This record gives sequence, structure tokens and C-alpha cells, in this order.
Amino acid sequence: MVAWNEERVSRLIEMSATYRYNEIAAALGVGEGAVRNKLWRLGVRKKAMKWTAEEERQLRQAHEVEFSEDLDLSALATRLGRTVDAVHLRASRLGISDIGRKKTRKPKLKTPKFKSEQERRAHIGKCTKLRFELNGHPRGMKGKRHTAEVKAVIAEKSKRFADTESAEERAKRVFKANQTKARNGTLHPSRQGATWKAGWRDIGGVRKYYRSKWEANYAHYLEWLKGLGEIQEWKHEPKTFWFEGIKRGANSYLPDFWVLENNGAESYHEVKGWMDERSKTKIRRMAKYHPGVKLIVIDTNAYAAIKKAVQTLVPGWES
Repeated sequence: MVAWNEERVSRLIEMSATYRYNEIAAALGVGEGAVRNKLWRLGVRKKAMKWTAEEERQLRQAHEVEFSEDLDLSALATRLGRTVDAVHLRASRLGISDIGRKKTRKPKLKTPKFKSEQERRAHIGKCTKLRFELNGHPRGMKGKRHTAEVKAVIAEKSKRFADTESAEERAKRVFKANQTKARNGTLHPSRQGATWKAGWRDIGGVRKYYRSKWEANYAHYLEWLKGLGEIQEWKHEPKTFWFEGIKRGANSYLPDFWVLENNGAESYHEVKGWMDERSKTKIRRMAKYHPGVKLIVIDTNAYAAIKKAVQTLVPGWES
């Protein structure tokens, strides 16, 4: 974040009349984007710089000799300290731009398909590290750490913010953060070191992450019921229910399964081998905030009954 103090703003406005954006950025020690953004916020409209005879000579040379048919306007604009639009406009006015020439275009990259959120994040991390190796860290902080003094300042500011934030403000902030996590698929991350055989499974032609063997077996059971025509459809974790206005504790609930019955009725199923206080709170709040939603809890006894009756009949049942 650029600290725009009074002296720096004064120099910015003064230099904007006679210097280019990249020259101003170099003189002030900031990025060119920061210069453009600040001038726009100040309402200062920078006048177009006049083209010198030397610049026009380089422009003609680039179009006629240096780049031949494969003219790279971006490289030329960078060398001249101009924008691509300014270079293109000037070349057109000088009558040296050939609209029929071959354009240099970057090849379109296909977005890779990822099997999981973890795989996507690993790919992004790999690309980011490679970009830093080639171009350097954008803020020059690679390999650096905050000093004890800086950490103390950050801690003090964080404490002051926490002391001044009301319960309503904190609830809104947490609620918004959780909604963002839900959109990104990171609201309910897998638990590291879990012993109930969490992992990815292909059930019903869909690859999903199941948080326990019980959950996976229930998915196999629902797929079996669908094949028999006992139910129309089912989905694993398709919808998150939100509890707006909650100041403390859980403000959302993601049931394990959605089930569509043959008569068109919808219900949500939760597989719970054990019920902690947070789970009890979610179920109570679900009844309060979404009373029209039918929630069926498959506890230890219910799961045991299903297992005893169908484990030898359901394909893929994990023992």
C-alpha cells in the first residue's frame, strides 16, 4: 500500500504536467498503476505528451524494419514509455500502420481441470513460485520475515480493532467470510489425521470427498435405492443453510445429503455417528431458522439397522 503523504501528492500533481507515467513512478518509487490510480482519484487529467522527432523515428523504424510483419505493440510501447493505444493511434496518424498486417497474439491457454480443491491450490502455488523465480517477488519480500518490532505493532493494531469491534460487526464479518469460503469450497475442509477413512470416492458417476466411511456407505445406499426406483435422486452436500443474525457459534449448516422422494418431497439427511455440542447447536438452529426443511438424522442406531439389512446387497459397501 502506497503512503500518499502531502509531499508525495504535491510532487505527483506537479510532475503529471510534464512527465510520463513510468517516469513519475520511478521518481516517486511507486508502481505505474499506483500513479494512474491516484491521479484518477484526485481528478487530475494528464495531458497527452507530444511526440518528439526521435520517438517518431523509432516508431517508423519499428513498423518498417525491426518488427517486420510480427510487430509487437506492447514491447514497442514499453520502450517508448507510451501506452499501446497511444502508439497505435500515432502510427495511424502518421500513415505507417498497416491494418492488414499479421497481429502478434498470445496463444490461448486452456484452463486445466482439477479433481479436487487441493489439486487446484497446489497448481496455483506451483505457478506462483515459478512466477516469483522468473520475475522476482512483486513486493520484494521473498525470504524476508517481520521483525519482532513489526509483529508487536501488528499485534497491537489487531487488539485495538478487536476491542472496538462490536458483536454485531464481528458477526457480520464472520458471516461474510464464511459465505466466501462456501463459494470457494473451503468452508468445510477435510480434517487432517482423521481415522474414519475420509477420502475421495466415485459414487453414482460423481467424484466427491466423503468425510467418513459411514458417509460413503450411506451414499452407496442412496445410489442403490435410486437404482431400485425407491427414490428419484440424491446429491452429496449440495446446499449450505445460513443462520443470519447469529453473534456467536455456528452460523451455517451443510447437511450430508439431499434426497428427492418419488412423490416429489425433498429431505436432507445427516449421518452422525456421534453428536458433539456444535452439531447439536446446528441442528437446533436449523429447526429454528429453516423450519420448512425436513432433516433426517442417521445416528448410530439408524446406521446400524441399515448396515445389518443391506450391507451384503449394496454394491461398494465398505466394511
